Amino acid sequence: MKNKQTEQILESKILPFVSKPARYIGNEINVVLKDLNSISVHVALAFPEVYELAMSYVGFDMLYHVLNQQESIYAERVYAPWPDMEKLMREQHLPLYSLETFTPLKEFDIIGFSLQYELTYANILNMLDLAGIAPLSSERDENDPLIIGGGPCSCNPEPVADFFDAFLIGDGEEAVLEISQVLSKCKKSRLTRAEKLKELAGIRGIYIPQFYKAEYEDGRFKNLRSLEEAAPERILTRIVPDLKPQFYPEKPLVPLIEITHDRIAVEVMRGCTEGCRFCNAGMIYRPVRERNYQDVMRQISGGLQNSGYEEVSFLSLSISDYSQLPALMTESEKLLNKKNINVSLPSMRLDSFNEEIAQFVSSVRKSGFTFAPEAGSERLRRVINKSITEDNLFSSVEIALKSGWKLLKFYFMIGLPTETEEDVEAIAGLVDKAVWLGKKYGKIRYHVSISPFSPKSHTPFQWERQNTKEELIGKIDLLRNKFSRMHQIKMSWRDPEVSRIECILGRGDRRMSKAILQAWKAGAKFDGWTDYFNYDTWINAFDAAGLTLAEFEKELNVEDPLPWDHLDKGVSKAFLKKERAKAFQGKPSEDCKTGICLACGLQRKGGFAEITDCYRVNNRHRKKVISGSDEINEPVPEIVSRPTAKEAVFYRIQFEKSDYGRYLSHLDIVRAFERGCRKARIPLLYSQGFNPHPKMSFAPPLSLGFTSEAEYADFEITTDYQGDIIADLNPHLPAGIRLINWRVFPGKPKTLNESISAARYTVDTSGLDIDDYHFSKALEQLLKAESIRVSRFIKGKEKEIDIRPYIESITKIDRSIQIKTKYVDKRTVRLNEILDELMGNTRTQKSIPVHRMAQLIHENGREFSPLEVNF
Repeated sequence: MKNKQTEQILESKILPFVSKPARYIGNEINVVLKDLNSISVHVALAFPEVYELAMSYVGFDMLYHVLNQQESIYAERVYAPWPDMEKLMREQHLPLYSLETFTPLKEFDIIGFSLQYELTYANILNMLDLAGIAPLSSERDENDPLIIGGGPCSCNPEPVADFFDAFLIGDGEEAVLEISQVLSKCKKSRLTRAEKLKELAGIRGIYIPQFYKAEYEDGRFKNLRSLEEAAPERILTRIVPDLKPQFYPEKPLVPLIEITHDRIAVEVMRGCTEGCRFCNAGMIYRPVRERNYQDVMRQISGGLQNSGYEEVSFLSLSISDYSQLPALMTESEKLLNKKNINVSLPSMRLDSFNEEIAQFVSSVRKSGFTFAPEAGSERLRRVINKSITEDNLFSSVEIALKSGWKLLKFYFMIGLPTETEEDVEAIAGLVDKAVWLGKKYGKIRYHVSISPFSPKSHTPFQWERQNTKEELIGKIDLLRNKFSRMHQIKMSWRDPEVSRIECILGRGDRRMSKAILQAWKAGAKFDGWTDYFNYDTWINAFDAAGLTLAEFEKELNVEDPLPWDHLDKGVSKAFLKKERAKAFQGKPSEDCKTGICLACGLQRKGGFAEITDCYRVNNRHRKKVISGSDEINEPVPEIVSRPTAKEAVFYRIQFEKSDYGRYLSHLDIVRAFERGCRKARIPLLYSQGFNPHPKMSFAPPLSLGFTSEAEYADFEITTDYQGDIIADLNPHLPAGIRLINWRVFPGKPKTLNESISAARYTVDTSGLDIDDYHFSKALEQLLKAESIRVSRFIKGKEKEIDIRPYIESITKIDRSIQIKTKYVDKRTVRLNEILDELMGNTRTQKSIPVHRMAQLIHENGREFSPLEVNF
């Protein structure tokens, strides 16, 4: 049940006036709804980014699933509103709310922020402020929720320590339940805010910033001193030893709009043993933990059936290190490829890519394939411990080209420790050789992506300097000049100014909080977006906070204390120092799954009792950690296949758009029907060729925000379908989209776009103060006009259009306007253009309900509904 007050404000004063309103309505497929009176702990999972990016993060969905498995806990979601939404929320004094129930964030027990990227820090403050919660933890009172942070950036939480009440360091699947259980007991005992934090401090992996004091000497960080008995001197990271099946949802959240990674993302393993010296994830997610491949297959099958998705992505830091990959590919081919489900492997070691893997990935659809050599020369790859040779790279390129890929992507870093100009030029040389290799395979496109190195905490390179902005620009210009001679190559690069701010924030101590607060007050938000990032805003904020930026960019002394030293991520500082020394000697380290234990620190005494053995090999045999179930012989559930038979039954359906369904765009509706048919096991026919798609076509689209009882679509369905399409499909469609009628044609009918010639609308003006006399005059003038010129943006260019030929009739009946429009050469007028001509600013200031009553087909001097037309 949604909060009525929030709902009323949204529908009347906000949603009709923002871009992509479906970002803010909830109602996704598989969303969890609970009675707020039956729960003991209310959690808001917050992601400080726009909906499309936030919904793509698989860890967020996992925590949502884990928490909501508990009857007494209710986890809802909230994301950063886009600036147009924020503006209207502030104007209407609407506090930031959760998507499931529209509950104001201030009413939750916990707000848990996912810290994925340093340049979202200003968004966190903006979200707290929008919720009516003080950004600084020291200014909150007993009525405020606890603000807890977690995720990769919690590896160094000090820059944002002043804004959080607590941080969860490490894996969250088990810890979030412990946090919720402790807080439930605290609520029953009516403990104060300070007492709650003391109880939370007893949970392993919980760091309470206010229980520690940062000490400085000569303007440099010296120490972090514990102020409470409950606060340990070192915080041991949380590690889940087993990736249990119950952590992973078989009913994933399915967004109503297209998101960045619009597919099922399935984690197959966590951690990495390669030991790349720049890689934060490779260090902090140790040890490697694998899921049993049959558990993975069960999740895939259930997820596809419950979502309607047609693509699966296997997630890991290095999928080719997954010891069960051959079995996973074999079983996946049996289940997925016969159903034409697309599969992607986003991470692949170049030295283990082979024909079998290429065939597996490319068997359905070939998009671009990404190679990540990281550095151009073998010398520099030894420095960073990236143990691939040019032979490895070109062998992988050859395999990809032979397998039919026409787009190859290369990822490199610049500014790495010990890098020379020759190393940068080697990037161009490497790509040039790949281009030469691809000549015999026809027209191949190449994308080269360049990112500046940024030193990350808990890595062997955490002490290194970052190249200056000028140095990085010089290297980018060098590569641009090299690649400008190669027309097949598209080069992109990360802005050095963005990289510099990321580095400073990532290496900061508690003094950084003042600068972040100042930047937010000066307007910083969505800094990961080019259109909103303002370099000067951040530089001025650092200056106002009295920070010397050189202190955070320079090479650090390996013996000096670091702001994150109190966090024990498992990998010891001694190990990181040893790896750093080997880097400067140009010596690689063995991958610990194929060589002896490198003593990284995970198995030291007094450390991590749950780590009984890492993923490594001794001289005689291989030991591995495989999480989840033991060998399982029960069958994996079947999923609906994608038929390509030629025989078809032609269905024409009529559906309505109402309530929140009116905020879904035409493409959103098409996507919802595709997924709904897959979930309902309605066997749509698919086209043949490179990128098969379901044989569906829709009537002319309805403007966003309008309701309708007269939307139509044509489906081609196999002859063996004998179900009731309304009863089968409606349960799988989003709220506000509902089939109301259908008909079967004996043959393929003329398309809806070709045959529909008119439409009728009713406009409810009861909420407007309209002077009947002046309106009648405006209407008379409009209908008498021979031409009505309006500006319209078409493919990014402004064009002038005459809309008068598309207007058939307009009449006013009581407090409504009846409009009939017609199609000329498959084009028609937009209702908003007519309303603007009639009402001007009156319409743009208020939401006016518009309802499509009918779409009509003219035939032999008569008008028919698309369902009534003769075949």
